[in-house]
Amino acid sequence: MRSPSVPVRIDLASGISISRPFDRLLNFCTNEYDTYDAVPIPQDNTIGVFEIVLTTSVNAGLTANTVAEIYRSRRVIEQALSQIAPNASLLDPDWPRQAVVDLLDAACSIRGVWLAVATKVLHKKRPGLLPMLDSVVLGHYFGQYRKRYERWPATGEVGATAMDRFRTDLVSVAPQINSLVNALRRNHGYSLTPTRALEILVWMRLQTRWYQDAWDEDQPRRVV
Repeated sequence: MRSPSVPVRIDLASGISISRPFDRLLNFCTNEYDTYDAVPIPQDNTIGVFEIVLTTSVNAGLTANTVAEIYRSRRVIEQALSQIAPNASLLDPDWPRQAVVDLLDAACSIRGVWLAVATKVLHKKRPGLLPMLDSVVLGHYFGQYRKRYERWPATGEVGATAMDRFRTDLVSVAPQINSLVNALRRNHGYSLTPTRALEILVWMRLQTRWYQDAWDEDQPRRVV
């Protein structure tokens, strides 16, 4: 029987509604969890080759040259990363916004790296703080930039502004997201931070290549 504390729908301040969020997360984790989220990465201040290459499992699209560029230039990322506590959370009232700007600026200063690649590498280092800002998530939270530029500039301020808006959604549905995260961990052994859980839900709701036809309201719901 489904726990009454697990929501069947969440409505985000940014204007989208997500039906059957538990089913979406469980489906995603069943198919995707083992190749990225389950892989243990220490929340320290170092960037290794494995941590860079791991992002290929979340479609970072890295070439061998870009992997080498990131690794050779890792010190600039590591210095900025050291200014952010390992347990930092986007739900913290005083989340380290300027440090995030500096971190993303440092990562995006490397040739071949933009916000999607940067956040896919860095999410595992600070999983409670940094969502993956791929074209789908960034397009929702910073989409108006497309009207002014052919390509978004690679700046930490763009990423932090998107995170401001993402955080507004996260705070507004924090109790619901926490109940989903707790149910996944307790009943299925999947461990996600609230930041990662909401990012997955937004991505699944808005992307158009995968999962898009799977969530009709009349389909049977999974049991938590």
